Amino acid sequence: MKKFIAAALCMAIMMSVLCACTDNENFTDGDNLTSKYSRSVDAETYYYSSGAVTAPADYATFSNEIADFTFRMFRNYNTAFGSDGSYVFSPASSALQLGLIANGTSEDTGDEIFRAMCKDLDNQSLNECFSYFKSRLESVGEENKDGEKLYFARIDTNLFVNDTSDIKSKFVQTDVDYYGCDLFRFMFDDSNAVTKINNQFADFGVQNAFSSINKEQTMFSATAADVCDLWLNASAEDDVEKGKFGGEDAVYMVSDETYMHTSNAKAVMKYMSKTPLKFMAIIPNEGISLDDYIADFTNSEFSKLLESVDFSKTAIAKIPEFYIKSDGKAKNITDVLKQSGLFSLFSDKAQFGGLTRSNDFLFDAMYEIMPNLSVSSGGIKTTGIDINDLPANAKIEHRSDVTVEFDRPFIFLILDNESNIPLYIGTVKTVNN
Repeated sequence: MKKFIAAALCMAIMMSVLCACTDNENFTDGDNLTSKYSRSVDAETYYYSSGAVTAPADYATFSNEIADFTFRMFRNYNTAFGSDGSYVFSPASSALQLGLIANGTSEDTGDEIFRAMCKDLDNQSLNECFSYFKSRLESVGEENKDGEKLYFARIDTNLFVNDTSDIKSKFVQTDVDYYGCDLFRFMFDDSNAVTKINNQFADFGVQNAFSSINKEQTMFSATAADVCDLWLNASAEDDVEKGKFGGEDAVYMVSDETYMHTSNAKAVMKYMSKTPLKFMAIIPNEGISLDDYIADFTNSEFSKLLESVDFSKTAIAKIPEFYIKSDGKAKNITDVLKQSGLFSLFSDKAQFGGLTRSNDFLFDAMYEIMPNLSVSSGGIKTTGIDINDLPANAKIEHRSDVTVEFDRPFIFLILDNESNIPLYIGTVKTVNN
């Protein structure tokens, strides 16, 4: 009997050690401060999956002001990274993360976030609007019979806090109620800290997003976005043309789409079939460089494009299939956000009385992790299933008087179709980045 008990104890110890080894490379429920909280009843009112099909009262204001902020980010992002070639990033992910952070600020720091991002809203309105926006975006899609998502959109936000800081329970509850951000508190000097962080993004198809972290930091953020969907108006096999994009060979998808224009640019809109998203491509007029157009791309220019739509007419859109390859690394976008109006948020002047009782708390940096993006005749995907198969339909006879051919550098946006807030913004300077 004693030998049996001893053997059982040895086995239990071995299993404990093995589990500890496994857990040591991934965050546990103990590391994630949100794991012990559940959504409040009041917050369900603004959660799409729980029946919140009507947007919050301030949603129109929210949509306009957040879109304006994301276009400011775009202009500054292009200044910082535009020379690197084609790129894509997710300004909605950053805005969502900042909405949560606003709940943890105090004194002038919160005012700075609201001035930069949504000056006509208060904290509660912002929380409600972001909850509706994110939950609606992620709730609409298509699953297979096993519950696996085939077509989807999602935003993943993460806050990483050094274990030297305490976090107020009210902040965690607000996060769970409205934002769904994973909030991890752990020792930054732990030997497996970087491995744990990188494993958090394994679902996005990236490896080793972080090569190291500063062990002296207090808190930093990392976001990622993901999409996989089919076109509502898909090109048929006979509606794909070979051509040139600059000096490159390209495959063009040809379809009749919504047409827009201003005195500076032409644009088309293609709608997605499974998620509440739409794809917008904008090409500056001849004689206007892409960088010059982006420098003046404001919410006003965007609104003029949308207002120019004549729903009785379409354009023949010729858009190249393109692929933007990511290095899978965490890109530090802190300076982009500083230039977008958050001048003191990342400095020692920032106050976080709503987040912690610590006096030396700093928000050190924001990162974005972007997986590869493919836009093809089948649809759009970052990760997910193969969507390149085309219907074997006969060639459509296009009757529009207007043709917009995207055969030189252009802008693209993947927009929420209700708010017009961009989940993604990018540029295409080469079709095979």
